[in-house]
Amino acid sequence: MTHPAALPHRIEAQRRRAVAGYPDLWRRLTADWQADSPLDAAWLLYSANYLLRTQGVRWAIDPLTLGWRLPEAPPVPVERDLLPLSFVVLTHCHADHLDRRLLRSLNQSSILWIVPESLRSTLIADAGLRRDRIEVAGPGEPIQIGPLRITILPGLHDERPWRSGDGSAIGRRRTIPGLALAAEFGGRQWLFPGDTRTYAPPPWPRLDPLDGVFAHLWLGAGSAMNPAPPLRPAFCRFVLALGAPRVVLTHLEEFGRGAEDFWEEGQAEGVRHCLHELDDRVQVEIARMGDRVSL
Repeated sequence: MTHPAALPHRIEAQRRRAVAGYPDLWRRLTADWQADSPLDAAWLLYSANYLLRTQGVRWAIDPLTLGWRLPEAPPVPVERDLLPLSFVVLTHCHADHLDRRLLRSLNQSSILWIVPESLRSTLIADAGLRRDRIEVAGPGEPIQIGPLRITILPGLHDERPWRSGDGSAIGRRRTIPGLALAAEFGGRQWLFPGDTRTYAPPPWPRLDPLDGVFAHLWLGAGSAMNPAPPLRPAFCRFVLALGAPRVVLTHLEEFGRGAEDFWEEGQAEGVRHCLHELDDRVQVEIARMGDRVSL
């Protein structure tokens, strides 16, 4: 974690505000999620971590509390407030997606945990999750939970070098096992590609019709302070190629990152402008921790 003294003042001020307001944000968010309402919606627990309620089913993708990334954040009653969870999808092992402390708080619950094979042994050994409540998901595998159908897809988090403006290679090749998913409910389908680092056509079947996509903003390592990040055009072309009329940009204000990798509203607005230049019909929304997105 980058030391606060190394962060620009503006980002440090955002961090302090997030910590101070976190208990109220948690109470408001979880109460809204728990409410007896027909609204299908997603709530951002953190930068790219979701609570969802679809057709009455309450579930989560990579649930995480602010205290996992910022130790000074006040603790919140995870076990009590997340009790209504039916199932949880865990996408990959990175610290901004896998809150091991939260998992330990819920390890004796009846929650079903849908995970990639790469996480199974870790979750049993480190988080103490019940073996009988873990389901290893294979690509293309549909999972029916009440009125909700989840289709697991191969994750796109593998990193590879990309070219800067002068043609030089930047970055390194890394394989990061994980998964993406599509969720079908109430006659609608939303796509959650998860963290994506390679903006080539995905190795998925065409998901038609697609009502929306949650796109995790990433425009190149160390490029967050660049007014023209090198991967913005590739990111926008990738998102539009998915064919969704609504795009929700997330993965903002991840306080465990240094300023050079801290994506925030200014970069998201640049992506919104780029998307609209390419296709002015697409609806682009920007969502941050605490926001509710109607599905």
